[in-house]
Amino acid sequence: ELSHRKLRCVIVEDFTPDAFKRPAMDESPPRSPTFKENRAHFGDIMSGTLVSMTLPEGFAPMERILVTANGNLQRIVGSFFQAPVSVNLIDMTQIEPKKFRRKVSLHVNGKRFCQARNIVTITCPGILSRILAGELQVGDVFRSDDILPQFHLKEVTRNPDQSFTRRYALRAEGVECMVTEKFAPGFFAA
Repeated sequence: ELSHRKLRCVIVEDFTPDAFKRPAMDESPPRSPTFKENRAHFGDIMSGTLVSMTLPEGFAPMERILVTANGNLQRIVGSFFQAPVSVNLIDMTQIEPKKFRRKVSLHVNGKRFCQARNIVTITCPGILSRILAGELQVGDVFRSDDILPQFHLKEVTRNPDQSFTRRYALRAEGVECMVTEKFAPGFFAA
């Protein structure tokens, strides 16, 4: 169920028993990124009308899910491990009058699975004044003010140590977050 103010939407999805069974890989050449648009459904509320994309080869199924997570990373990881996810603030620095640098680590079952670095720019005077007064944390801007940002995946890379990194932007009127997340090697493989 999705609800917001006076809007309530109940969605029922029935999955076939083999819905998550991976099809056999064919011998066709690697595909370049593919994007499909479909405006006839509710879609992904964070990504506009983008409903599919082809990611680089060499990523396990769970890693591909994490790469495309758009504001729901903690819920996905918590569901996968059936355990709560904790976010530990490492650093939070105001680097310009309207710009903040933030570094956090994410943990599940006592193990770090991701480290994130954010550059957050706040141009909305009301939000900025609440942050500067200590009434609002930078990491809580979207949720506390009921803001639904647009998600823009910029880059996905596999690192030499087999960890992977994704860069993305979250944008809404008055708020922009540029995020770089590095995921622990092998944590989600299999």
